[in-house]
Amino acid sequence: MSAVTVRTREATDDDVLAIVELWDELRGHGGRVGPFGPPASAVAIRERLEVLRADPAHRVIVAEIDGLVVGLAVFSRLPVTPISDVESVQISFMHVRDDRRRRGVGRSIVSAATEFASDVGADYVTVGVFPGARESNRFFARLGFSPLVMRRAIATSALQRRLAGELGRSERRRRLRRS
Repeated sequence: MSAVTVRTREATDDDVLAIVELWDELRGHGGRVGPFGPPASAVAIRERLEVLRADPAHRVIVAEIDGLVVGLAVFSRLPVTPISDVESVQISFMHVRDDRRRRGVGRSIVSAATEFASDVGADYVTVGVFPGARESNRFFARLGFSPLVMRRAIATSALQRRLAGELGRSERRRRLRRS
């Protein structure tokens, strides 16, 4: 196999259609949580790119092989925890096209995150990975990332229904104990 040159750079408006494709592919890898809502339109992604590019705490990166966009990530500078003074760069929505894996694209994106962390004075780089994504979890573990937290998700409407049901059961139990 010949050497592949991967180039990372900030996303531009010209990348919107490629980002839509990568986002849709990533949504399909959502695991038990399922997709991140409906597919995003090119108009919505273009608007989000504008907002993110205007904020120096964020950077949207694409990775290219031979001029073709094959990877995506969003970097965000924020504290490791909401009440911490320790700054980090969080890698979000990192995805490499399924047919372009094992060519150094992921490593190039993580390298770009490390450069961004140095630029903004962040002490740590963090990443969110689907719990069931064995290949991704192994990739980050090999680079030295260790588990920090497990984020769980539920749709707000579903949580409201569950909480209402649990509160109803709790009230019924209290009434039964009183009688």
